[in-house]
Amino acid sequence: MRQVSSSVKSNGGFSEVTVFDDSDNLHKRIEVFRASQPMDKFGVTAAGSTAKAVCGEDHLGPRSNQIYRNIYSEGQSENRLTALFEVVEELHPEGEPDGSWEVRARDVDVNSPAFGEVLRIRLSPHSEDSEKYDLTYELRDPDADSSLVLSPMDEPVTEQAPDLVDISSDVAQLGKLSDRIDENPVEFTVDNSTTGREIDESLSPLMELQTDPDYKVYMDNLESYMRFGDYGPKSTHPGTNLIGEDAEKIADYLVWREYRIDMLTRGRPFLPEMADATDPVEGPVAATDTDSKPGVYSLFVMANELDITLYELILDKVYSDYSGIPMKQAPGSRLETGDEPVVDAKRAIKTAGDVAEAFYLRSSEGGTDPAAPSEAARKPTESDD
Repeated sequence: MRQVSSSVKSNGGFSEVTVFDDSDNLHKRIEVFRASQPMDKFGVTAAGSTAKAVCGEDHLGPRSNQIYRNIYSEGQSENRLTALFEVVEELHPEGEPDGSWEVRARDVDVNSPAFGEVLRIRLSPHSEDSEKYDLTYELRDPDADSSLVLSPMDEPVTEQAPDLVDISSDVAQLGKLSDRIDENPVEFTVDNSTTGREIDESLSPLMELQTDPDYKVYMDNLESYMRFGDYGPKSTHPGTNLIGEDAEKIADYLVWREYRIDMLTRGRPFLPEMADATDPVEGPVAATDTDSKPGVYSLFVMANELDITLYELILDKVYSDYSGIPMKQAPGSRLETGDEPVVDAKRAIKTAGDVAEAFYLRSSEGGTDPAAPSEAARKPTESDD
């Protein structure tokens, strides 16, 4: 993949990255806004999508500085791409413990039989100091007719696809609990002693969707989305809206965007080969069976498990809020200026790191022993070729 365009928000974080993937000759684009981004010149992506269209009903709302919305799209031409996923990530959802997340990921591919279905995921620590986490996955089916959703977006998904409600609507409005999976919702806990095998067993109702014919398009799109997240050559940041004495150096490291909580939580049930990171590799790396996509989750692990301060500060810059509502231009951060945030994401970043370690680096018997191969790996199939 190679980057072809990008743009940034008022706080210096990316609002868009578009790449060209030589493996399938497709342009691939993520457009992401913290919903507190005002409609100034930085409220429009390089492609032309507006913060108001991407963020929908969350735009400049009372909790918009804790909500991140994104659209992922692909296509032959860089000008008009077909949207595949719409995602919202919420930091510290109301009524949940500090350090909690809620993710809602919706299939908006007009060619997908699962069009409109929303996977809602919640991660909550038992307490602020706990390393035990409650996880809930639920699938909602709105029974909606398919509609073409395009990027760039000058109108929200709900106007392009009239059968859909805003993705941040009351959960019951997203549709009934789907009968595609036997156990809905899927609920389990993860702590320091949870093994990879136990995680597989807990997620097995969702993992069965991998073989559902109606989910073939969804799974192919998710694979592409995760490859985008694992994008090897780092994104090039222009340095715009970064401040402090070392802004150029910060730009060199600031490659993370606000959609990795979604990737972290969706990758484990649907792309179990991502849990092979600790497996021994005998012979050359092969795309079909050595594909743990560490770029999706590694920064959380390195910041949280290895205490690499630079990565802790990068994640703080991305997820904490230093502006309030609306977002201010070039507000600074702990990374740039040593400031304290308005909303601190530190505990929630630890949640992501702990869950990432359990999901992707935990052997079937527990721990991170590379000698214990994961039994969850999906075997290569003809479709992988």
